Amino acid sequence: MSGGWTAPVEALESATLGGAERDVRLPPPSPGRGQGRLWLAVGLAAASVALLLEASEPHAPVTPSAPGNDTTAAVFRVRADLPPLLSLQSAGGGQEATTYLARRRDSDGERRDTLMLGNPGSNQAFFRLMARVMSPASQPSDLFVEVARQAAEIGLAVERASSPQRYASDRGAMLVSELALEGTARRSCIGFRLDGPAVDLFGMVCEAAGKAIERQALDCLLDRLQVTRSGAAAGFDKLLGVSPARRLACPRPSS
Repeated sequence: MSGGWTAPVEALESATLGGAERDVRLPPPSPGRGQGRLWLAVGLAAASVALLLEASEPHAPVTPSAPGNDTTAAVFRVRADLPPLLSLQSAGGGQEATTYLARRRDSDGERRDTLMLGNPGSNQAFFRLMARVMSPASQPSDLFVEVARQAAEIGLAVERASSPQRYASDRGAMLVSELALEGTARRSCIGFRLDGPAVDLFGMVCEAAGKAIERQALDCLLDRLQVTRSGAAAGFDKLLGVSPARRLACPRPSS
């Protein structure tokens, strides 16, 4: 994520020939030199006329590519036509700020959908989840790399991350890592990964600034995830399994 600087190359000073001055004498003019000068003048005049004609011809305007409209096949593009893979049940009947974004890479068809609950720009708790549908050419992702990428996308930085550990949640075994994120305030978070043969889930759940986080917060949020018809067709129903019984400590979703 960092770029290097290159110093400008200093111009070399013109070298002297052993420090000695050279006596340059022009040879006497040859008989055909006057004729050569005439042809040189004619050539320069013709070149000037050609340049004037070229400048007077209309040229097609060049339209630069607009920022964000990169159609390179190697990048992920936002696709508003793709149905969501997951949804999140609301809790307690409150108004929760939830956003969903579907992206796809044209080069191999890999898909990455992002679901976010809350505003990471505030000091309140938030939850961010990335659902990935892999292609045959997709490569396995490292938990720390994915968490660092997601943090950077929302303007935060990973200050500290513990070694990933296996965690037997109600949704099955997953990989978790305790995180400390830095932005406008320091946050206590949990990064997680739940992976399958063709799909996986990455994400983070963060407490409000200055508050410690417990793994139960992650369990409660994962319990609220619902797989859509498109998500089931992709294989997320097998990854998340059957929704477990609601724990009393978790907020009850509104009907």
